[in-house]
Amino acid sequence: MIALLSVSRTNDITLTRMVETRFQCLRLSNIDNQSFLVGTWNKQIPLCTVDILGNEEYITNVSFPGTYYNDSEYIVSEKLLALTIRGINGVYLRILGNDRGKLVKDKRISRPMGVCAGPRGTLFVCCDHCIVQMTYQGDVVTTYDVNMKLTKRVRVSKDGSRMAVVNADPNNKQIKMFKTPT
Repeated sequence: MIALLSVSRTNDITLTRMVETRFQCLRLSNIDNQSFLVGTWNKQIPLCTVDILGNEEYITNVSFPGTYYNDSEYIVSEKLLALTIRGINGVYLRILGNDRGKLVKDKRISRPMGVCAGPRGTLFVCCDHCIVQMTYQGDVVTTYDVNMKLTKRVRVSKDGSRMAVVNADPNNKQIKMFKTPT
């Protein structure tokens, strides 16, 4: 089930529509105003598209390294799909419609979880104890020490000036806000 919400200028949140799905959703990324790229819990078919009416189309013509990925981000303007693959310490980058992708491995990418688009053609990736910022081409730009174990999700403000990080440490769950260099 996917809940579509609207947010007013005064930050009021309203449910606009519920969309039935035949699978559990892991992550949604906008493709356009009518459809989403959906990461699923299904290991055989980890991605599909869903429109606002509930029509599903499984993506079966794309192969991924590893058997399971943790998070995904789709950058519409670049048609770039980014997948974090915890089991092999990598981030898989692929331009949809292209036959090949690129597995990015770097000593700073350790047990990656969450990923999100950042400013100026970059991605932010949650790793063990830090956030790794990398380009869409897979070059690591910098790391941010966030002083928390098991970082799980990251989001960056539209202007890139702030970053929110959530961890998965069962003994010390945290949400932290950080200023990022602009």
